Amino acid sequence: MYGRESGGEYSERAPEEHLFEARIDKGGKVFHIDAFVNRRGSALRICEDHGRRDKIIVPAEALADLVRILTEAQARLKPARA
Repeated sequence: MYGRESGGEYSERAPEEHLFEARIDKGGKVFHIDAFVNRRGSALRICEDHGRRDKIIVPAEALADLVRILTEAQARLKPARA
């Protein structure tokens, strides 16, 4: 797989050491969560499978903020009826 560097050219993806993997399969949606470290630092990747894989990568330094915001959002959302 390839990633875009700041100069706009594509280069090979940095080798990763996988630290944690999990999968969430709810309501017809599948999410893959992967914690990893590479030469650029450590991060959490969240991918959604739906024909193509959309993903976000959150640097480790931002995880506490992400957890806080997700917890706040969860408190405001009502669960779907079963």
